[in-house]
Amino acid sequence: MKRNAAMAVARGTYRVQPRDLPLHQIYPCGTRITDLCMRDLKASELNGFVPAKPQ
Repeated sequence: MKRNAAMAVARGTYRVQPRDLPLHQIYPCGTRITDLCMRDLKASELNGFVPAKPQ
């Protein structure tokens, strides 16, 4: 991964490429710091998107 792509991933602004798949995102989904969920990312999606409801 190129440096600018790595920085975009860290900022949550990376647009997923078909060659990246499968790719998953772990995100907070509860009131406790340990409440985490995971979801599959799709091509052309931004990695920083957090669903309103856990999937």
